[in-house]
Amino acid sequence: MTKEISSNAKRNDSLSTMLDIISDRWILLLLRELYLGSNSWSQFVDILDISPAILNKRLKLLVDAKCLTKASQPGRRETRYVLTEPGKDLYPFMAAAREWQLRWDRRHGAFVSPFFHDCGAPLRTYSACAHCSSELYVRDIEFGDISPTLPTLSDARHFRVSGASGADKRSPNATVPKIIQILGDRRATQIISTLSAGALKFDDICRVSGLHPAIITERLRKLQLLEQCQQRLYQEKPDRFVYSLTTSAQDLFEVALHLRQWADKWLDTITDESTHRTCGKPLIADLRCCSCHETVNYQNISWKSPHPKSDIA
Repeated sequence: MTKEISSNAKRNDSLSTMLDIISDRWILLLLRELYLGSNSWSQFVDILDISPAILNKRLKLLVDAKCLTKASQPGRRETRYVLTEPGKDLYPFMAAAREWQLRWDRRHGAFVSPFFHDCGAPLRTYSACAHCSSELYVRDIEFGDISPTLPTLSDARHFRVSGASGADKRSPNATVPKIIQILGDRRATQIISTLSAGALKFDDICRVSGLHPAIITERLRKLQLLEQCQQRLYQEKPDRFVYSLTTSAQDLFEVALHLRQWADKWLDTITDESTHRTCGKPLIADLRCCSCHETVNYQNISWKSPHPKSDIA
């Protein structure tokens, strides 16, 4: 029993650390810019409408998390921020989130990072089982202690969510992409996880998530506006509703798989014993290119086509 409690505490601590790193809009936007080649304070400020205090806190968090390291630039006063191996290894998670945006948030003017795979094709991805190469679907996964969506943690510290809707100069005619509005709001991800776990009534959401009712009400409304949650009246006088995830919210399981795998590799987590039913092997998600079906990672992508003369759709 003591060993089980210790393992659960260890898992919660590491997942809390993981969410402290990721569940923030500014962190996600900074990671995007780092993958696009930005590496200095001035470059970040040129693209993101971010205050110096917020930028300093987020860069420090990424450095403390060992996703970035500081490096001096010869002949220049400005510090250069360099992605470390853990920082580079977050790319499959970010690429899976980008793919979700391409599937579910194709608004005119919304910026999508213009990545290409080494095969020369504009980057589109899918997740496959590393053992049998079959495309992964949530119905084909036997989850152990892992949730098919993002983890639910009720007591972890996090930054306050900003009320600003802009902050991204790459999308001057559109708000921040839905995927960043969702993943960058820790309480919203908790609600999604709670609904995924089967707690669909308001009182059950309160009990399972541990969040204050006012926070739950506000986040449920936000998720409905983002088309990630829907409600159905099941009782009148007083009116009571049952809530459920939309298809696009259920599709977030793929993004969560890559984030959890990153945590298993770089944080001191207890590996979940999930299984791919199709082949019966332990679940390992491999992000792959839709064109050549090879693995996608930070080392084999670029934001310019490696084959400029090729006929690329």
